[in-house]
This record gives sequence, structure tokens and C-alpha cells, in this order.
Amino acid sequence: MTRPTTTGKAQDLITFTRSTTGTALAKISYGEELVTNGDFSSGVSGWTAFRSATLSNVSNKLKIDNNQSIAGSSASQQITTTVGKAYLFSCTVVSTTNNNARLALGSASGDLGSGLSSDLGQLSALSAGNYTIIFTATTTGTWVVVSPQSLGATAVFDNISVKEVLYDQPDGTLQLINHPINKPRIEYDASGNCLGLLMEEEKTNLLPQSIANADWQKIDVSITENFATAPDESSTAYKISETTTNAIHYAQQINIQFTSGITYTESLIAKAGTNSVVQLLGTSGIFGSLAWANFDLSDGTIGSKGAEANAAIKPLGNGWYRCSLTMTATVSNSATAGFIILVPNKTYPRAPTYQGNSDNHIYAWGIQTEAGSFPSSYIPTSGSAATRADDLASLAVSKFGYNQNQGSVVVESDFFGGTDTSALCYIGEDTSDRIVLYYSNQNLSFQVKSSGATQASENLSGQRNKAAYRYKLNDMNLAGNGDTTVADTSANLLGGTQDNIYIGSYYHNAGAHLNGHIKSIKYYPVGLSNAQLQALTV
Repeated sequence: MTRPTTTGKAQDLITFTRSTTGTALAKISYGEELVTNGDFSSGVSGWTAFRSATLSNVSNKLKIDNNQSIAGSSASQQITTTVGKAYLFSCTVVSTTNNNARLALGSASGDLGSGLSSDLGQLSALSAGNYTIIFTATTTGTWVVVSPQSLGATAVFDNISVKEVLYDQPDGTLQLINHPINKPRIEYDASGNCLGLLMEEEKTNLLPQSIANADWQKIDVSITENFATAPDESSTAYKISETTTNAIHYAQQINIQFTSGITYTESLIAKAGTNSVVQLLGTSGIFGSLAWANFDLSDGTIGSKGAEANAAIKPLGNGWYRCSLTMTATVSNSATAGFIILVPNKTYPRAPTYQGNSDNHIYAWGIQTEAGSFPSSYIPTSGSAATRADDLASLAVSKFGYNQNQGSVVVESDFFGGTDTSALCYIGEDTSDRIVLYYSNQNLSFQVKSSGATQASENLSGQRNKAAYRYKLNDMNLAGNGDTTVADTSANLLGGTQDNIYIGSYYHNAGAHLNGHIKSIKYYPVGLSNAQLQALTV
């Protein structure tokens, strides 16, 4: 057995994929500034005008006047990037004609009207506010482009910046950040404690607009877009204020399709304003009249709720909370979703009528409705439903001192969703020869199969944040939080060879995703004793 040389860091061992972006509360720092004269202290130097745009410096801000006969007038700058690295693009739209500014990032050409594909990201139809885009560089030269967008329009920009995103830094600032494709998410709680590698199954946000826009229906409320700093440090959080009418005060989105018997979870990221209580509910025609709950954004508690409501509230830092409501549809039909209801205090009933006050408001940001019995990580949408893909992680056994004849694995984790099978770790490339540590209906389990025949099957009731097993000929056992099962003394070893340890799912995306965090995973090339397994899981 040869021990390979590595740094021991997870990123040097783990192969990770996720075919979409994915959000997580992470510790983030940033590299040096890559944009030249992004604060416009040196006039408009460093910036190139495209398609007859007129560039001028007004009070150390960039003003762009669009030629009335040519669309796509813009200012651009090419910066130096490293292929594969993640970057944060940020910009302040100071003012714009008809709320129609555009920000774009491209791997080729700085001309919005000819050649720029905006393949690295773009935001369009923007009003005044602060905006951010996370992108992964695909070339060494990346184009940064800002534009008034429409014919004859004018826009003013400031604080244009691109910096490398440095993840999991000890001095980093907690931020709910959208990680790029194939970037693992090391998540933290609101107090800065590391939770570990976030591993989730595929989920879809069914709501077409996760952040308020003109398409939202406003019933006796007003919404001010781009009003406050959101958890991702952009200014895209919005203010929801009551009108003075004696009515139910709420916002909602368009109809989406629900299916009878399916459990759904609605979640909202919100912060207290002059009002500190928000209510979530499901349409009574789909979920009944008892699926609702009040959330107090001043202290992070749940107030009155209906008997059919499974509610939770989680802090995100800086006064922001994620409120969630889980409920089961009893009818299949299309119905309104994404309700955000203002209530005077947390003891009020479902959808109360009361005399509003235009000074009363809360702040809100991301809203989500998804099939499932728990809130998965936030999935931003902008015009249509969006899906976050599965997280997949594995370690090739060739990268460490793997012993095919015996070994022990210790996993520290948490588990927040699902009731069927949720894998912690899986050794093997199919279902016939495997070693798997997993949850079955939220109970800790351990199974060994060789040539399709079960050799060992051990179980401990309930969730265990620390779990371990011993794999050894005629001597296999399971431990969790200091408890052990009775060893199986008639268990054969696996046939063939094992190539990988899969983390948080079965082999090669065969399902059974954890929906939780892996804080640590340790491998020992020997079968540890019962006493050692107990000590390692206390």
C-alpha cells in the first residue's frame, strides 16, 4: 500500500461537479482590483466607446449617451483574468433613462451590437442601484461592458469593479453568494461556524421571479425595488409597504401548477423594517385554510400558525432571516403562489384585514416555492422557473492510502431533508459490490454487499452527527454518537476493486443525495476497534 503525496486539502482530493450555480452562506474575500479607472477619478481613461456612444465624466462618474440611430452603444474595457477562476463583477447604476441600463461580461469583443455574446453573464433593464454578477473566466481576456441599452437613452455608472472571489477564507465576510458551476459550497452558519460541504439533490424554484419586479401583483401594498442591501451585498433587496386601506396587505406572483399529494415548501428571505412580522401561506383551495404561519423578523421566532403548517426560521446574518412553510397539496390545480403578507404582530390570524399605515414596511429579497418537505438552498429566478443541479463529490482511492482488505470511515455531518435514503459515503461503482453509510428514513444505517449478496446490515435509530463503521473480514460494525451495534462476524469482503469514495450520494449520481453538510470525512486503512469507533463518534 503506497501513500500518495498531497497537501491534504479537500480541493486537492475531491472531484466535484454541479452543472448549475448554487447559493450558500460562505466566508468570502476578494483579490486585487482588475478594472482600470472604475471609479472614474481619471476621467474616462481606460474605457472604449462602441457604436457611436459618447462618453463623458460627470462628477467622477461615467455618463454614456446612446446615439439615437444605433442600438447597443456602450463603454467597454478588457481585463486580464485566469481561466477557471471565479470573479465578482459589481457596478452602481447611478441613473438611467426608462430603467433600461445593461451590464454584460463577455469572452470576446467589447461591442454589444456586434460580436459580444455576453456568455459570462449579463443584467438588463436595470434601474438605479448596486448590482453584482459572479462569473467564471473562460479566457485570459474578459470584456466588461456597460450600456444605456435603448436608442437615445442615457445612463450614468460608477464603482465598476472586478475582483477574484476567494472562498473559505479565515478573514472572509459571511455572504450568501451564488457559487459558479462546479464550485463546491463550503457553508457557514450566521455565527461564522463552518457547517461543511453542502451536498443537495436537484431542486427547482417554481416561481418565475424570485426578486420583486413589475410583474408581481401588489394588493394594498407598494414595492420599492432595489431599495436595500441584500444578503449577497447587492442593492436588489426591496421594500414592501402597507397602503392606508383597511384590507389584507400582500404581494403575490402568477399561478403555478400544484399536484395533489405532493408536499411543497415556500421560503422567503426577509428583514424587519418598521414592521417586523411577515406571513406565508398556501392558497386555501390547494392546501386548505390551515397552511399558514407568522414569522417575527425582530427575534427570529415563529408566532401563530395553522395546524397544517410546518414552519421554520433561520438567521442569515445582518438581520436577515429565511422563513419557510411546508405544506401538502390536497387538490391538483393551478393557483397563485409566492404570497408575502404583512401583519401587525405575530399573533394575528391567517390573512388578516386591518387598517394599514404607509410607514409600515419590511424588507425582502429571495422567494422560492419548490416540491419537497424542506427548504433547499435559494435558487434565483428571473422570468421563468430555474433548477439547481445535484451536487456530486468523490475521492479516487488512488489519491490516499486505501486498503481494500479492511478499513474504517468516520463522518461528521448534518442532515436536513428527505425521509428515504440519504447517503453519507459510498464505496463501489455499482449496487452489487458496495460499502455504504447512509440514512434510511432518517435512521443511521450501514450495509456491505458483495456480488449482490448482503454481507452486513447494521442500523442505529435517529440522526447521528458523528458516524463511523468498521469494514473487515467477519468483523463489521456501525457506530454513531458513541453507540455501536453488535458486530457482524460472518461478513465477506467485496469482490473486484473499488475506485472511489462517493460523498453525499450513491455512485456516479445514482441518487440518494444527502441534503446536508459533510463537515469532515476520515479514512483509516485498518478496522478500528469498537472502543475506537465509539471514541471517534462521541
